[in-house]
Amino acid sequence: MLRTVVVDVAEPSSCVEAMGEVGRMTGGGVWAVVNNAGVPQAGSLEDVSDEQARHLLEVNLLGAMRICRLALPQMRRRGEGRIVNVSSGLGRVPWPLGGWYSASKHALSELTHCLRVGSHPLQPPPCPRRPAGAALRLREGPRLLPRRR
Repeated sequence: MLRTVVVDVAEPSSCVEAMGEVGRMTGGGVWAVVNNAGVPQAGSLEDVSDEQARHLLEVNLLGAMRICRLALPQMRRRGEGRIVNVSSGLGRVPWPLGGWYSASKHALSELTHCLRVGSHPLQPPPCPRRPAGAALRLREGPRLLPRRR
């Protein structure tokens, strides 16, 4: 049976509470995590405020890593587990008005690779996923793909 817990990954206390809830629901802790939280922030680097950049990094990068740090000990106790961090193809190929978004997704992919090396003997190791080809509208910014008619 699939069970979910709502969490605000930008709030450390929400993450701790959510992982505790998972532990109670499962009687031993999490065995799978899909870090899919993300926010866009279109704009040139000079137009994005520190506050906007911090929020984007908190959600897209730090929140995912926070969940990983909370999940890994539970997975090690179980002797198994799976972490999937959803990144973006834009982390490899940045776009002109998405520097902060691209930077956050690139960093998420690289930290996930570090987790792969450092999470032994967790099998299978954490893996990044970079979906590409999704038509997204980033705060009224440019379209990644034209809308099909």
